[in-house]
Amino acid sequence: MNEIIILGRMTKDPELRTTASGLSVCSFSVAVDKRLANNERGVDYFDCVSFRKTAESISTHFMKGKPILIKGAMHMRDWEDKNGQKRRSWELTVDEFFFAGGEKKAAPAQAEVSQADLDNILTELPDDGELPFDI
Repeated sequence: MNEIIILGRMTKDPELRTTASGLSVCSFSVAVDKRLANNERGVDYFDCVSFRKTAESISTHFMKGKPILIKGAMHMRDWEDKNGQKRRSWELTVDEFFFAGGEKKAAPAQAEVSQADLDNILTELPDDGELPFDI
């Protein structure tokens, strides 16, 4: 199963573009806090991509620093840079997003997530001892 849920903050304003065929695509990055050994803190950065109405909603309602809860799947993409070098990158493809605090705006077909809802989502994650952080 390839499903991931992250809660973090936008690292920059989302970039919305439209393909030649008219498909809306939004690219952005999310910083997610993590705990390291000895109670030190760290950050993981997730490159994200969304499509169609989800892309348009994210680009309209989010900006740098705004918290966001995302549910989606990780996908690997092979590509070639302008120097002809083969590259590989991982992206989180967004299936759903939720407002996670701050201003109370509702996007079409999206929901405000309460702390109780967030706790329920996180308790549904499998506890196989493999998570690198405490919930």
